[in-house]
Amino acid sequence: MKPVDVELHDALLESASVDYAKKSVSLAVAYYPEAVSSSKRVRANIIFSGVERMSGITDFLELANNRFAGNISHWHPAVGVGTTYIYLTGGLFAVTAKSVKFRVEA
Repeated sequence: MKPVDVELHDALLESASVDYAKKSVSLAVAYYPEAVSSSKRVRANIIFSGVERMSGITDFLELANNRFAGNISHWHPAVGVGTTYIYLTGGLFAVTAKSVKFRVEA
């Protein structure tokens, strides 16, 4: 699935994992596969490879308070090499990487 085809409005950021040696970042999310018609979130991973930079600020209380509705406001994924921006109800992640992949959990 191409990241640009995924809508993350009202999704949940569940966890973040950084591997500095491998220059990778993985974000676990739960999102609605069909933004308008889905009633259940599906788990997926956003995987960044060849990471050059990552910055983020997160307000844990805001993320927790907005879990019921979704703590991801929206995102702008990079197409190829570039920076992906993930806007949260209580913060922002910006990851500059060589690639970003979106993988739905089986």
